[in-house]
Parts: sequence; structure tokens; C-alpha cells
Amino acid sequence: MGAVDSVVVDPITASGNLPAGSCNLADMRAANPGVKFYAYLDIGGISDASSWTRDPFHSTCVSLNRDGANYTVRPNNSRVAVDSNGRAVYPGFSHLRIASLSSSYNASCADRAADIVTTDSVRGTTGAAPTQFDGVFLDDMAMSPAQGQNMRDIGTWGPWGSDDGYGQAMLRTVAAIDDEVARRDGGAKIAGNLGVYADYPNQQALAKQLGSSRDLDWIFRESTIGGANGSSMGAWHVTQQNGALMGQVAALGTPVVMHNFAVNATTTPAASGGVGGSCLLDSTPNAGALQAAVDTRRARDMSMVLATTLMSRTGPGQLQTAVAEAQTTCRETRDSGKQFRESIFWYSLDEDRSETADLRYAVNWKGLYAVGDTQFAYDRHVHSRKLNDGRWVRINFLNYGVTVNGHYIPPRTGVLTR
Repeated sequence: MGAVDSVVVDPITASGNLPAGSCNLADMRAANPGVKFYAYLDIGGISDASSWTRDPFHSTCVSLNRDGANYTVRPNNSRVAVDSNGRAVYPGFSHLRIASLSSSYNASCADRAADIVTTDSVRGTTGAAPTQFDGVFLDDMAMSPAQGQNMRDIGTWGPWGSDDGYGQAMLRTVAAIDDEVARRDGGAKIAGNLGVYADYPNQQALAKQLGSSRDLDWIFRESTIGGANGSSMGAWHVTQQNGALMGQVAALGTPVVMHNFAVNATTTPAASGGVGGSCLLDSTPNAGALQAAVDTRRARDMSMVLATTLMSRTGPGQLQTAVAEAQTTCRETRDSGKQFRESIFWYSLDEDRSETADLRYAVNWKGLYAVGDTQFAYDRHVHSRKLNDGRWVRINFLNYGVTVNGHYIPPRTGVLTR
């Protein structure tokens, strides 16, 4: 873990209520003294507290079974997903009830975050000394209800009146958390996973308002080029909408970290588009060759993320890139009970591969940024932008290789050229 700057972990790792033999926050801190540890906190949803949970180390601001349903929402709109009691939920995540984002809810969020960063963890299973989290990472920090439940699409619901009303309520939640954490622990950091529709002007305005507020130490953008299943975003959206917006947000004063999940290791690892089939197992025929195809896809995807970061960075150090890790779907964990080929403890991507090494070094050089306008070729499927050191960063969004200004760019790959 020491190869990264910051990690986000479940706050339960500080509580001591873990399966026997599990390492906890104190153990992780002792093994990785230079890494910042952020506690995960979902501020848009409310879950039940499990029997493992010891306050304050819960992953939502309030818990349904301990705090009641006062902060949930009854939508009065049949197009909104609800639980068995009529409370609004995230579609596909019915264990998460949507929070009201009321002033009293915001106060509870602020208290939870401040309690998490000011409470000592238990001693490590290795004997490591108790420690505290360096900060809190806010998830489901969306500028609209999203998840297919935006009011512009399905009609008004909840207490907010509009999608913009929801976004403004979320900004107040973030501000309340920042104020309370700063009051009780001025050294703790606050980061958040920004959910925003980058092609909607009203959403762009909310994201810029967040960036200029500086209520967060940094913003996380979860998807840069596509989904975790390999589905691809359009070329224009990647650089001219999402990438451009993140560059503008960062330029307003809050750094942005660009991210994309690595595709799953499966039996049908497509070179582009969605990956399918079943998860790779140790016993899968031809597993080595299939894994090699997965690794190549991951490297090319990551090259596009790195190139997008550079192309969107218009000043020193404004945007960075996160490590690309696969989701747990096809990765063996303590509880998976399957012989998946990949372990949760393995890196999903060798960042020294030829597709990514030069770009990674370039992104880590914080004084390197884009100048001038983006140039387009091949019917706007190949994007190029000049950097302030005279080099060019280029992205080929096509499924076949192309040559631009004498430089060959492999299929769906980002490159640096002279």
C-alpha cells in the first residue's frame, strides 16, 4: 500500500469489531506510515448499523435501526424506487435509503464525520498503537438524485423541489461537515466523490460552486472514460464535457482526482466495450492468455485516463489520477469462497507497462499542463492537445490504430508525442 498517497477504508476498521485475524486501522497505519487514511462516509444514503458497528465508526451519517426513519424520504412519486415501507432508495441498492439532506440531517453528518476523525481506533492485532483517521471521504455526494431518478426525467419528488434544490442541499451538507471537522480537528482532511451530469449546464454550475467553496481538500471523479464493466463514454463527453468540467472545477481551487475502475478479469475480455462471460478462475482453460488480454485492456484504458487528466489540466497540479483497481466482483476475498484467479490484494495494473509509464510520470509532474485548444482528427474520434513543455497528449477513441501527424496511436489508447 505504501506506493500510494491516500486510501479510503471502511470506518469499521478502527472499531475492533472485525473477523479474527483481520488487520485494522492501527495495523495498516503501522505498516504504511506515509499513507493518509480516509474513513468512508456515505452522505447521500442511510443504512442499518450492523452488529459489527461500534460508534462512531459507521459508514453513513445516521443508521436506520438506531436513529429511526426521521431522515428518510417518502417520495410520493410512483417512479421512485422505494423499500417495503415506502422510503426512497437507490435503485439496485435497496439497503441504502435516500437521505433528506435536512438541516438536522446535516448536523448529524457533521457530528459523525468529526467524531470519526477525533476518536482513537483500537490497538492493532499486531500490537500497533491506536491511531486516528486522517480524514473523511464523502460518497454519494451527487448534485442531483441521479440513479435514473432525476426530477427533470420523472417529475418532482422529495422535499427539494427540483434537481437543483437537491444539489444545493447537498452543498449545504458538505459545508456543514467541513465546518464541524475544522472546528474540532483543524488538521483532518475532507474529500468527496462528485456525482454530476457534466453535460447539463445547471449541474456544471453546482460543481463549480463546490470547487470554488473549497469546502473539500480534493474531489474524486469516479468514472473518467467508462463504466466498471468496460462500457465506453463518448469521446466528446470524455474530454470536452467531463474532462473540461473537472479542469474548470480544479482551477477554481479544489484539486480533482480522476479515476476509472479496471475491467473485471473474465472469460471474454473484449479489447473494447463491455467485458462479459464468467469470472476467471485458477481452473479456467487458457486462463493465462485470457488474463494477458485483460491486462492489455486495463493498460490501454488507464492510458486514456492519464491522457484525459493531462488534457484537462490547465494549470500546475490541478488534476491527478487515482490507481485503477478492479471491483471485487471477480476478485477473491476472505469471504468469497471461490478460487478466483485474482486476489483482492493484487494490483489490477502494472503501472510500469509501456502503455502507461510515460503518461504516469507526466501526470505526476505537477508543473505540466495543457495549453491551447484541443485538436480533432478522424471525425472527432482522435483528440490532441499541446502541453506547456512542447509535447502533445493524444487519445485515440477508435477500435483500430491510426496515425496523426506522423505518430501512430494504437486502438483506444492515450499517448505522449513530440
